[in-house]
Amino acid sequence: MIGENIRAARKAAGVSQKELAERLQVHQKDISRWENGAHVPTVEMLVKICRELNASADKILELGDCSNVQKWNERKFDRDIANN
Repeated sequence: MIGENIRAARKAAGVSQKELAERLQVHQKDISRWENGAHVPTVEMLVKICRELNASADKILELGDCSNVQKWNERKFDRDIANN
């Protein structure tokens, strides 16, 4: 969900993963992991991503639809349980 939206915003901005990684001062693997859903960027990094891609955090997080926030919370809860 978030990763797919980051990928869509990056492509809409015409920016490669490598270029975005350079702008954010992270590894390209980080961009790939975010886009593939293996990791979620921190809030601070999400702000930077939005600024670099001129994208709305509401759109990336799909805050217009509260059911998506609930789904994200459920996934995070499931991951937290699995990691303990």
